[in-house]
Amino acid sequence: NAIRLTRLGHLCKLDRGQNRNKYLQFSLGLLLGHLMIQYFAFHRVWSIEWDIKKYGMEQAMYNLSQDLSSSIFFFFGVVICIAMSSLFNHLPEKINRTYYLMLPASNAEKALSRAIICLGIVPVMFLVTLVGADLIRMAIYPMRGTYIGTMLPLIFEETWTAISTFFSILFQTSSEWRLLDVRMAWFVVGFGFWGLSCFALGSIVFRRRAFIFTFITLVVLFVAFSLVATHLPGSFRLHYSRPTLYVLDIVFIILFNVAAVAQFWLTWRLFTRTQVIPRKLFGK
Repeated sequence: NAIRLTRLGHLCKLDRGQNRNKYLQFSLGLLLGHLMIQYFAFHRVWSIEWDIKKYGMEQAMYNLSQDLSSSIFFFFGVVICIAMSSLFNHLPEKINRTYYLMLPASNAEKALSRAIICLGIVPVMFLVTLVGADLIRMAIYPMRGTYIGTMLPLIFEETWTAISTFFSILFQTSSEWRLLDVRMAWFVVGFGFWGLSCFALGSIVFRRRAFIFTFITLVVLFVAFSLVATHLPGSFRLHYSRPTLYVLDIVFIILFNVAAVAQFWLTWRLFTRTQVIPRKLFGK
């Protein structure tokens, strides 16, 4: 399972060439998603003159950038989950599976090349299509009598402020953050890490339509957990005192991270045990 950068680079190039059409379709989907976000954000403010008169140009643009940043950040989270679900989506077809598993590269290099594409290339595609959508919006909207320049500087500024604030809370770089803020930030990190591991595991378990099946599975699990929690006898229910909440937060943070590591490990094990010709049930 040794990793050599030369072979890793060849794997990435090979993957890009073989799955070029899939990546083009994915980029088109990203572009359409960005266009929809911009359309609905700007569609609410066709009366931009009223907003400018009430709040002023600077405040009106700031409010618009906040709406766009929130929507784009949520969209990015969905895109990353979809990317993780496609980690091993190239293995269901027998021809692709046989060719890929027989490549002269270690399992670590094969898995890492896919991770680089899903977590490295996809964010770049996301940014490129965001810029493209903003340019298209700037070209089309003046035809309808409304012109607003590029929103990218305000979007990037708003996003950077939100990210820097989150990390400030996470590492408590300022004394103004309460302990509850810090616990919630680490809870979000643990939950997000666990969520990514779920979609990565789903990519090797389901493979076909992995994102949909993984999402449905998670929804069913959350509903089942909620039903069980609400129907527990009174003696089993916790009294939500402040110390109890502190302990529960820490326990869930630890559980999410441990479960995420375990699921990534299981994903790795299932990948390394993938057979060129899967076993048939009941010997048929």
